[in-house]
Amino acid sequence: MSVKSGADGDERFTDQELNHKAFTERLRTLLDGRSARAFAQLAGVPTTTFNKIVNGVSEPTRPTLIAIARAAGVSLDWLAAGRGPMRLTVEPPILGSAPRLSVLASAISLVEEWLEENNRVMTPEKKADAAAKIYQLIMEDISEGHTPIDRRRAHQILRLVA
Repeated sequence: MSVKSGADGDERFTDQELNHKAFTERLRTLLDGRSARAFAQLAGVPTTTFNKIVNGVSEPTRPTLIAIARAAGVSLDWLAAGRGPMRLTVEPPILGSAPRLSVLASAISLVEEWLEENNRVMTPEKKADAAAKIYQLIMEDISEGHTPIDRRRAHQILRLVA
């Protein structure tokens, strides 16, 4: 990054450099205390790719930028250009990428296994609600870098909703 000195001797950056610096700062904001690895997993982006983007070594592809925005629940316009509101007013779709489908399948399996182990039956609506809550728990665990999911917490939720 080339730095220019202003008339008063302070460092000045070109508009392009400021935009790039602001972009990487927006990315760091999205981490919100999580590791870059955990966030990359959440977004379904290779960790090395995400680290290169956050560190300003490379620019994201359009699909990667979309995956990051969806995972963080932020506006694509805000993420890419710093324009408009940061947060989306509508929930992003949960089935946006293959890793999320596998998480959803795990959540459904956990619900069905628990129901079978405990000789319980749920209406489809209750089962969907339970799977959604377990899905959210798994995603939180992933974002915090925990794997595998805490089955005890999942079972507590299932006891509450059953």
